[in-house]
Amino acid sequence: MTQPFICNCGEVIDVVRIPSGEGFICPSCSGESSLEEEDPRLITPSERGGGVYDELLRERLATAGGLPAATPRAGSPNPGNMVSAVEETTAIPIPGSRTPGGRIHEFPDRSQPTPAIAADGSLATGSRIGVFRIDRILGRGGMGVVYEAFDTQLQRTVALKVLGDEYMREVEHVDRFHREARSAAALSHPNITHIYGMGTDHGIHWFAMELVRGRTLAQVIDEDGPLSPELALEYLHQVVLGMRAAHDKEIIHRDLKPTNLIVSEHGLVKITDFGLAKLVTSSVDITATGIVMGTPLYMSPEQGRGDPVDHRSDIYSLGCTFFHLLSGAPPFDGDTAMAVIVHHITGEVPALELPEGAGDRAARIVLRMMQKSVTERFQDYTELQQAVTAARSTTTKLDFGVRGRMILVAAHPDPTGAIDPMSLKQLSVADVNLGLGRHEKALALYEKVLADHSELEVELSFRMLKIHQKAGNEAAENAIYRRILELSEHPAERTYCRWKLLRKHLRSCVAVVRDSREALEQLLGEEIPPEIPTKRLCSRLGQFRELEERLREDHAGGILLIRKSGDLQIELD
Repeated sequence: MTQPFICNCGEVIDVVRIPSGEGFICPSCSGESSLEEEDPRLITPSERGGGVYDELLRERLATAGGLPAATPRAGSPNPGNMVSAVEETTAIPIPGSRTPGGRIHEFPDRSQPTPAIAADGSLATGSRIGVFRIDRILGRGGMGVVYEAFDTQLQRTVALKVLGDEYMREVEHVDRFHREARSAAALSHPNITHIYGMGTDHGIHWFAMELVRGRTLAQVIDEDGPLSPELALEYLHQVVLGMRAAHDKEIIHRDLKPTNLIVSEHGLVKITDFGLAKLVTSSVDITATGIVMGTPLYMSPEQGRGDPVDHRSDIYSLGCTFFHLLSGAPPFDGDTAMAVIVHHITGEVPALELPEGAGDRAARIVLRMMQKSVTERFQDYTELQQAVTAARSTTTKLDFGVRGRMILVAAHPDPTGAIDPMSLKQLSVADVNLGLGRHEKALALYEKVLADHSELEVELSFRMLKIHQKAGNEAAENAIYRRILELSEHPAERTYCRWKLLRKHLRSCVAVVRDSREALEQLLGEEIPPEIPTKRLCSRLGQFRELEERLREDHAGGILLIRKSGDLQIELD
């Protein structure tokens, strides 16, 4: 059975009531249309006759979003002589389908007003895309614009990435845009920007993601200068954790660079722009479509040659990125993109001159990441993470004293895998603040997480213990030692806590022995009656002095606990 349908051109066609979302092409104007549930452009049989038909047609066109004053074109069929479009039309998918020529069919969404466009071609402030209200532009990239927008349904602020108008109808660019959203959406990790959703509205392709308040690492070094080795290792530690999660999902970023790493106001590093290739115009800092994928300034040799790449190519790009962050400039430069690529393929890696200590360790890691041969780099993110963790450790700088220091190691798997995403994010931010010495912020976040996850009490107690040790809060330290003894069954952890509580008594013993030694010295400094055994007192004085020295050494030496939990290592003195 057929049913009349009013095209926006004014043509009236017989169509079969095909499923909602599918469509057809008008045989008169070649325009695409798709049916919706209870589509107002469908005319019921009772409405087909009578003198009200022309007026009804105009009303339906207006309701459907067509031209209010549209009239059937000259020579078009009248209601009594309608042509059947059932056999002649071509069924096509919902908006986003492709033509044989590789372009995209898009049909306007009549349920929302068309977004207003500013003079520069961007979406105007206050305009709407789906449920999002555009508030301001955050930045422009090679393929589009990122806006700060407000989700009117969920009542939250988001970052809304919109594909540039010049790429909207090209299959290749739309695919890349969607790949970025889908790649990041497949990942759930505190160091990767979260994707909330994607869609198309009025032919505009968009995806909504977490809005990170902060700066890219490119902005950080532009404004503050090169990073210190300690801070660079902290940021590298976070990026490697995020990239390891991507590698576990078999995702290769292909465009790691300082502008794609955002550090939040709380010091949490976020990886963004997954799978998004940029188009070369005249700048070397843009991806060259049709030549290679990536950014030449940070591109691996195999990527520059156009060879197949794997995660070790990302490791190379990450090495170039942190070379830039530590030195203030990329490792290679050139007048053209190709000149830079050739340097990556054939040029010797420049020396990275950094201060001794953490600087040396950071330089060794970065230079190994940048080896020309993939087999000479770190082979996976676990190996790289182990090197970064060792470089961040201060164990090699410990002074073990005359009698030495006992070192205990307690290793645990990461216990945070089952907690909710919000608590995991709070915990990650707290760990970053702990590493950067922002102890008050870290402590407040640890206490929030602990309030919701009592099963993490031992885990969080050691982190909070580190903060109280730095602050010299002995009462809080002792309370945590006693609580850990109630909860933990790990021998190294229990021995450490017992020893720390014992040190309080050792300190008291040192004071008692010191006072006794001083009193005895004063006694022996006086004139002593012959009845007093002076020789015996002198022997006791020697014993007091030796005991005092030993007690001081024991109190100063003590135990160092190295506690490892997943990728986090805490050293407690």
